[in-house]
Amino acid sequence: MTLVLSCDQLYIASVTQLPGLQNPSLRPSQQLAENRLYQLQEDFQALTEKITLRMEEMGERIDDLEKHVAELMAEAGVENTSEDLRH
Repeated sequence: MTLVLSCDQLYIASVTQLPGLQNPSLRPSQQLAENRLYQLQEDFQALTEKITLRMEEMGERIDDLEKHVAELMAEAGVENTSEDLRH
């Protein structure tokens, strides 16, 4: 089994090498543990991707909100720039 570890993500580099799925000589408890680890890694990867997508969407929304607030302030005659809104 080849695992690549990053700061906050686990990836399985080669699923075909996962012992729990391919090695019948493992004890049932070992195979169960290997299969569970594989499932946890898959679930973790899916969750990581979902959170990353949501964070990107929220970043875009925040950018749009800052832009609209700056436009409203300009229409109202307020002299602040969008840079002032961030501080």
